Amino acid sequence: MFKPRRASRPHSDPSPARFEQTDIPLRKRCCLTVRDVALFLRDPKIRACLSEGETKIYLRWASGNIKRPVFARSMGMGEEALDIYLASLEKQVIQQALFCGVRLAQRVKPECPLSEDYWDFMQDQDRQTAEEHDFRGVGTRED
Repeated sequence: MFKPRRASRPHSDPSPARFEQTDIPLRKRCCLTVRDVALFLRDPKIRACLSEGETKIYLRWASGNIKRPVFARSMGMGEEALDIYLASLEKQVIQQALFCGVRLAQRVKPECPLSEDYWDFMQDQDRQTAEEHDFRGVGTRED
């Protein structure tokens, strides 16, 4: 008997790997900001990986005083090309910093803060647990 042909469906991958973004820039993978990368450029050993022009360009971008479209136009690039160019500069700087022995602090991405409703719910749960077990008398001495 013939088996029915399976249609190829590129979006039907059931593995969780399909939700992982594989092309995350190195700066974001290391949880660094643009200004953190710019601080690395204060070290002359790290600064040596970029030319003077590239250093000035990245420091101007890291200052945060210029908007992305305006900066892209001043560089003579499109916004997508600017993203690629800045990502390559950041990659060079971070790689050189790691090569020079700079330790990147382990940063944990901040979790979303609890909503007030959830906070109140947890407080009610704590109060209820305390009332059930009557913790108020524990730890006090009666002479």
